[in-house]
Amino acid sequence: MAGALADARRLLWDEAARKLSMLLSSQSGFQGEHFLQVLEWSQRIVAIGEVFSGMESGALRMSLARQSGVFFKSFHKSNMEVGVVGGGGWCGG
Repeated sequence: MAGALADARRLLWDEAARKLSMLLSSQSGFQGEHFLQVLEWSQRIVAIGEVFSGMESGALRMSLARQSGVFFKSFHKSNMEVGVVGGGGWCGG
C-alpha cells in the first residue's frame, strides 16, 4: 500500500512538473518586473514538489535556469541600449 501511494505521489508531481514547465516555456511570465516573482514562486513549487514526491526535479530546475539566463540576457541588453541611447552613460560626461 505504501509503495502504491509513493508511486501516486511521483505521478502527480510528474504531471504538475510537466505543466509548470510548459507554463514557464511560454515566455509570458518572464517579462518585466514580474520575472523575479515568477522565479521565486516556481522555485518554491519545485521544492515542495520534490519533498512531496521524494524525487528531484532536475529537468524542471534546468528549465528555470535556462529561462533565467534568457531573461537576464535580454534584460541586460535592453538596459545597455537604454543607457547608450539615453546618453546617460556610466562615465559621467
